[in-house]
Amino acid sequence: QGSGLSWSAATRLVERNLQPVGAGFAWRTDPRLRFVSPLYLSEPQILAYMERIQAPALLICGDTGYLVKRAYMQDRYARLAELTVKIVPGGHHPHLEDPEPCARLLRPFFAIAESKPATVAAAILP
Repeated sequence: QGSGLSWSAATRLVERNLQPVGAGFAWRTDPRLRFVSPLYLSEPQILAYMERIQAPALLICGDTGYLVKRAYMQDRYARLAELTVKIVPGGHHPHLEDPEPCARLLRPFFAIAESKPATVAAAILP
């Protein structure tokens, strides 16, 4: 229990990532999670990218997760024009720990997003 991950959340992780191999099992994850990034952005570059995001965004954080505690994240949040931040009980994986609070937040967010006409930023058009 050192990670703070509940038994049910750990069960969901194991069910999702355990893969039958022959007579046993293997742990599978996205190999890209282990790659060293060929591109590292500075904080000013990150903020500049974030300022250009115009789409509605919803960030759901667990109240004991590491993002909530990072002071620099507040500056990042402020750069998004249409960001809504919601805090739910949980850690780094609140959607695994208790999916229902996340689902309650996502349903209306997607309903609103679907009702808006799709737009494409002029900056990404040829």
